[in-house]
Amino acid sequence: MNLANEVSLQKKILPYFQPIISLEDGKIFGYEALGRLEENGSVKSMGYFFSDDEISSKEKLYQDRDLRKKALSFYQANIIDQDEKPLLFININPSWIEESAKRGVEIFPSILMMQELGIDGRNIVIEVTEHEYSNDLAFLNRLLQQYRDFGCPY
Repeated sequence: MNLANEVSLQKKILPYFQPIISLEDGKIFGYEALGRLEENGSVKSMGYFFSDDEISSKEKLYQDRDLRKKALSFYQANIIDQDEKPLLFININPSWIEESAKRGVEIFPSILMMQELGIDGRNIVIEVTEHEYSNDLAFLNRLLQQYRDFGCPY
């Protein structure tokens, strides 16, 4: 059984939150949401999953969005009411942003998730991953403007 089938069947994909600490005062000012696969009592990074050419981009996109939804839901349920809200850093593949735009998606799924959960975009940092993106950077920058317009810092 390949990993894509294993992941789909087990549904033990979880977001883990890596603290981002200020060197100035030593306090946590944010968390990066990272994908982890829990299997047989151990937890491992999903980095290899997203870089595996044998796993379809459709499966990767599905798992990525599921992770993002879980991370945003956890953030909303556990962090949003704190006086000093730490930022949540979310990784997004630039090719997926472009594909969504070319399919005519008017509002990107992450923004819809944030709206649905009542999360202020100013608390979410969108990190564009360094995946094999060799297309038009000016076009990508225009697409990223949607996140900026929602309030996401960059």
